[in-house]
Amino acid sequence: MDSEYGGGAELHKDYSIGCKINSCIARDICMEYSRLARRLQKLQPKRHKRRLRNLASPKNIVPKVKPIETYQLDNSIKTEIIRELPGMTRTQQLAYPRVRNILPIRKYFRNILGRRRLQVLNTTLKKSMLSVYSRLADCQPPEEKKPVQKWTEKEWTAHRRYLHNLAQPKKKFKPPKQVHMWKDILIMNRFKYLCKPKDRPEVPAPKWELTKGLKNYEPTEIILRLSKPKEIDENVHHQSLPVKIPHGALKYKPTERILQLTTQAEKRLGESDLKENPFGVAPNALKAKASQRIVELAQAKEYEEGHIRNNPYQISPAALKAKPTARTIALAQPKGS
Repeated sequence: MDSEYGGGAELHKDYSIGCKINSCIARDICMEYSRLARRLQKLQPKRHKRRLRNLASPKNIVPKVKPIETYQLDNSIKTEIIRELPGMTRTQQLAYPRVRNILPIRKYFRNILGRRRLQVLNTTLKKSMLSVYSRLADCQPPEEKKPVQKWTEKEWTAHRRYLHNLAQPKKKFKPPKQVHMWKDILIMNRFKYLCKPKDRPEVPAPKWELTKGLKNYEPTEIILRLSKPKEIDENVHHQSLPVKIPHGALKYKPTERILQLTTQAEKRLGESDLKENPFGVAPNALKAKASQRIVELAQAKEYEEGHIRNNPYQISPAALKAKPTARTIALAQPKGS
């Protein structure tokens, strides 16, 4: 035991001074106590200096950009939080069972549990309902169910009348007449006035006279420049012969792609071009036998020409049986009869 724990003999001397028996149980108790004391000393945190604690705490960093304050309208009904349980922390309030779990237990075991246990259950329910989390969830106290009252004969009669009115087909009302805010065009005098052509009196042009201002007028430089006719060189659009060729065009060398495009495309030979007699028929085609479907498709299709009458003067049987209406008889009468 001394070699396992290390220093157990010294602790035994300290804690078992009055013990004279070597096999005493106090020696084992002292060694076990010393081992637990050393373990407890290792688990305790070391005390840091005040300077290290200050350096470990985060600095108050000021943000470079201030956050924009936004205001949002909230029309919902907010629950007022009233702290009626003094001394209860949030962890303790969160540890209470939920209200929806306590209510069915109290409902089913009301007649089985005793008075004392029901009182404890009601106290737990009250504390859970008055906690911060229940108020944030807007938990309401249980309401007693009111018995449903039976309808009287008078109420049933009114309800049947209401259902009978709902079962009737929907009435189609006539659309209301549109009341125009303007008069008829034939009555309006303004319309008659606007339809007439507009009379524009002819104003005679004034006679030209030589005034004092025209006699003493001196034209500016820009007016003198604009008054002169524009000189156009007629040789601008005509090239002198022989036409000069650019120096770069004389030294130009075509690329491989341009040479490929300038060559004439070769015509591919077909099977008929390779044959000695292109109009000859293959021996297998001479031995072929047409099937019943091919013979059926090879026959000419007969078309009935329904738009051409054989006898154009023939009257259809339906026209012979037709009976004219009063309107047709009235239209058939000659004018003025």
